[in-house]
Amino acid sequence: MAGRTRPGLDGLEWPAHVPYRVFGPGASILPRGVRTIPQGELAAETILDKHGDWLGATPTSVKKFFFAENDSHVLLQYQQLHRGVPVDGAILIFTFHKADGRLVCMGSEAIKGLTLKTIPKLDKLQAMARYQALTGWNEKLGTILEAPHLEIRQDENGTYRFGYRISANFEHKAEGWTIWIDAVTGAEIARESTIHECGLTHSKASPMGPVMQGVLKGKVTGMASPLPRGVESTKNPEKALPIAGVEITVSGVGTTYTDKNGDFSLSYSGTKPVAATISLQKGRWWGRLYDYSGSSIHSLKVNLDPSKTNNLLFNPKPPSSPNYLTAQVNGVKYTADMHDFAKSAVPTMTAIDRKINVYVNRNASCNAFFNGSSIVFYRKRGSCNNTASGSVVAHEYGHAIDWWNGGIGRNPATPSEGFADVCSAFLLDHPVVGLDFRTNGGFVRTALNSITWPYTGNSQQVHLVGQAYLGWAWNFLGNMRSKYGKTLGKTLADKSVMKVAQANPRSHYDYILQTYIANDNDSNLNNGTPDIGALWKASLKRHFLRPIFSAIKVQHKRMTDQTDGSKGFTILASVDNQAGTLKTADLYFDAGKGSFTKIAMKLVSGKTWSAQTPAVALGKMARYYFSLTNDRSANLKLPIESGSYYTFAVGYKKSLLADDFEKSNSNFSASNGSSTNGWSRHVPAGRNFDPTAAVSGSYVWGSNRNSSDERFYNRAQTVSLTSKSVSTKGMKGMRLRFDRWLTSYTRSWARVYVNGTKVFDVNRSSSQEWKTIDLDISAIADDRSSVVVRFELRHAPTSTRDYALGGLEIDNFDLYSLSARAGTYVSFGKACLGSAGTPSLSASNKPTIGQTLNLVVASAKASSGAAMFTGLSKTNLGVLSLPLDLTALGAKGCSLFVSTELFVPFATDSAGKASVGYALPNIITLVGSRFYQQALILDAKANQLGLVLTNAGMGTIGG
Repeated sequence: MAGRTRPGLDGLEWPAHVPYRVFGPGASILPRGVRTIPQGELAAETILDKHGDWLGATPTSVKKFFFAENDSHVLLQYQQLHRGVPVDGAILIFTFHKADGRLVCMGSEAIKGLTLKTIPKLDKLQAMARYQALTGWNEKLGTILEAPHLEIRQDENGTYRFGYRISANFEHKAEGWTIWIDAVTGAEIARESTIHECGLTHSKASPMGPVMQGVLKGKVTGMASPLPRGVESTKNPEKALPIAGVEITVSGVGTTYTDKNGDFSLSYSGTKPVAATISLQKGRWWGRLYDYSGSSIHSLKVNLDPSKTNNLLFNPKPPSSPNYLTAQVNGVKYTADMHDFAKSAVPTMTAIDRKINVYVNRNASCNAFFNGSSIVFYRKRGSCNNTASGSVVAHEYGHAIDWWNGGIGRNPATPSEGFADVCSAFLLDHPVVGLDFRTNGGFVRTALNSITWPYTGNSQQVHLVGQAYLGWAWNFLGNMRSKYGKTLGKTLADKSVMKVAQANPRSHYDYILQTYIANDNDSNLNNGTPDIGALWKASLKRHFLRPIFSAIKVQHKRMTDQTDGSKGFTILASVDNQAGTLKTADLYFDAGKGSFTKIAMKLVSGKTWSAQTPAVALGKMARYYFSLTNDRSANLKLPIESGSYYTFAVGYKKSLLADDFEKSNSNFSASNGSSTNGWSRHVPAGRNFDPTAAVSGSYVWGSNRNSSDERFYNRAQTVSLTSKSVSTKGMKGMRLRFDRWLTSYTRSWARVYVNGTKVFDVNRSSSQEWKTIDLDISAIADDRSSVVVRFELRHAPTSTRDYALGGLEIDNFDLYSLSARAGTYVSFGKACLGSAGTPSLSASNKPTIGQTLNLVVASAKASSGAAMFTGLSKTNLGVLSLPLDLTALGAKGCSLFVSTELFVPFATDSAGKASVGYALPNIITLVGSRFYQQALILDAKANQLGLVLTNAGMGTIGG
C-alpha cells in the first residue's frame, strides 16, 4: 500500500497523517520481549516516545483504554488525550505475540493539530439536565450506562468539539442514547443509539461424582429451543434439552446444581423419597432473569427417590401461553451456553464473567435487543414467534461480549451486528440466525449469503453490513473444516474468531486482521499464518482485501496503450511468494475478442515471471489479469477486485480531453447545491474506505465530507461533476476512460452520463482498489459538435437516522478516439547531389486527421528558395509517366517522383534545413488516403538547370 514506512514495518492502511495499521516481520522492543501486560505497557511507552511524531501521540498524551491478554497475545489500546480530555475514537493499538515477545501489529487513529479549548461552562448536573430534556429520560425509566464525563467529539460537519458524553437506556422500550453535549453552549454535538436490535452465567457445578448408595441423583431437562430452530414452530417444536446450572434444593439436606449435561448428585443418608425444589430463579446463571408477562420465574416441586436416577422434566405441561416458560428456559440456558462457548475458546476472557439482565416475554412483537445492561426478548405476537430462541439469545448476548470487551463503538463503523450473528452461528454450528423467527417459518439472517464488503444493499443497513463479516466467518470455518476435518477445524476456527472480541476491533477490517493475528503462530504475518489459505480465500470471497495480508505479493507495471499489436506483447510480473511454494502463475488475456485465454507464465529470472500474448488487432482494447496459487491453498488474483482487470488500447489513440487533475483548470466544474461535502479536487488520504493516494500524481476529483471522512453524506441530494464541452467532429471510435475508487451504500448511487445518456451505473457497487473503467461511447459521441461527460452522486435515505452513505473518487480522465488505422510515412526514390550534399526529405510524425504533418528537409543549400510538391500519384504527371528523369534538361541524376497538384514554397535556413507543416483536415473519410511528396531546392552550383530534388515520401493518413 502507498504510504510511509519505518524500518521493520510494512503499511496496511493509511489515513491522514498517521499509520492506521502496520505490521511487519515482528519488531523487538524490549530485550526480553513482551509476554505480560506490564511489559506491554513499557514497550508501548517506548514506541510512543520514539515514534510519537508518526503516531500522533506521546506517552503523556494518552490514557489506558482497554488491556487484555490471551494464551498467545498481549493486546493494548490507548485513547488520545487533548489537554487531558479524551478524544472520541482516537485509539492507538499495540499487539504483541507471547511466543517470541515481538510486536505483531500497531496502529493509530490519533487526530493531529487539535487546538480546542477545554474549559467547560456547564457542570455535570447541567449536562445531565440537558440530556434529560433531549431524551425524556429519568432514573425511574432506565439505567445510566456512562455518567457525564468530558470528551472531544466530532460533529456531523467534521468539527471537533468539547463536551460531555452521557449514555443511558430505557429498560422498558427499545431506546437508549449516547449523546455528546457541548460543554460551553449546551447544544447537542452528536448522538448514537445504544440499542442493538435483532433487526429484521453458565453452571459452575462440580462434575458428577461416582454413583453410590445414599445419593440423590438425576438429570434435569427443560422444554427449550432446539438447535438451531426457533422458540415455537409447527415444523420444529421445542423439545427437552439438558439444563445446566439449575438449583436443586432439598430441605434439611442441602443444595446442588446441575452440570453441563443437566446431571446432579447430592449426598443423602436416607432411604425414602424426599421433597425438592428446582428453580430458575436461583440457578448458577450468567443471566438475571425477569419476565414481562407477569409469569413467576418457574420452579418445580418434585420428590427425589434415592433408589434410582431421577429424570426430571422442568416444564412438562405448557400453560395456556406455552412459550412463556420456554422463553424463560431459553433466556438463561443460551445466555449461559454463549458465555461458556466464548470462555472455552478464550479462557482468559474474564471481561464477560458478570451477570446480565435477561428480560423475556415483553408485550410487543418481532424484535429483541441489547441496550448496554440488558438483553430483552418479545413474546409471540403478530407474524413472529417468541424471540427468546436459542439463536436470538446467543446473538444478543454476543453484543454484550463485544460491549464488555472494550465497547461496541459507532454503527456502522464497527460490525457488532456481524459479530453477534457469528456468535449465534458458531455456538449452534448453523449458518442461519433466527431460523423460524416468523410464524411462517421466515428467518432473520444467514451466513449463506453473497454479500461483500462494503455492503451495498437498500435496507436495514446496520444489520446487512454485518452479513459480509458473518459470511466471511462462515467461509473461514468451512475452509478450516476442509483442511482439518469437521471437529478440529471447528475448534481452531472458534479460537481464532472469538479471540478477536478480546482485541476490541475498531472496524470491519480490524475484525478480519485480528483473526489473522489470532491465527498466527509467531509475530511475523509476512511469513504466512498456519491457515493463510483458509483466511485469504474467505477474504477474497467477501472483498475484505485492503489491509489484509496476502501470502502472495505481486508487483506489476501496467501495460500502456500501444500502436502495434501484430507481434503480441511480453507481460512481466515480479512475484514474492511469502508463504509456502508457488504452484501456478497464469496470465488471463483477452485480445479484444470478448473472452479470456489462460497463458501459463514462466519464471525468467529471480522473481520475474513472463507471459507472451497473442497478437492484438488495431483498434481493439486488450484486457488481462493474473492468477497465482501456492501450496497452502492461497490464491491471488491481480487486480484483486472480482471482475476487475487491466486494459490497454491497441491502435491509433487520440485524446480530445485528457486530465490527471494535477493542475487546477477549467476542464471540470462541480455542482454541489447546498452540499458541503460534494465534489472537490483534493488529495485523498485513505480516510475510512477511501483511497490512500491518487493513481498518478497527487490529486483526484471526488466527494470530500470532512477532515476524517471522504464519503458523500448529504441526505436526499444529487451533486455532479461536469466536463467542459468537447467537439468530436470528424472523429470515430470514441471512448471514455477513467480510474475510479468507489464506496457506495444502500440508496446512494454513482452514475456517469455522456450527453445526458447514462453509460455507467455503479449503484450499490463497491471497490477496494483503483479500477480502470474504459467505455465504448461511439454510438453517442462519434462525430458530434459537442460531447459533455457528467459524474453524478446521489444520497437518498428513507429517514434522518439512515446510515446510508457513499462516495466516488476519479483520476486520469481521458475522452479519446481509437482507430484501427495509424498513419504512415515512408521514403522512396533517390535524391540527386547538390552543392551542399544530397538533400533529404522525412516526416517527424505520422499523418493523422485533425493533426499537422511536420516535414523536415536537410542537407540542402543554405538560405535558398525551395518548394514542396504534393500529389496524388507516383506514376503519372498528366500525360507524362513518373518517375521523370531531368538529366536531359541539365539536372543530371535528378528525377521527379510525384505529381504536383499542390505547390508550397519555402526557404532553407543558414544550415540548409527547413520545416514544412501541413494541417490535415479532421475528416473521417480521409483515413486511409495516400499522398506523395518531394522537395525542390534552387542550387545554381549543382548543375546546369540550377536545382536539385530530394527523395520522395509516401504518406497514408491515419485516424
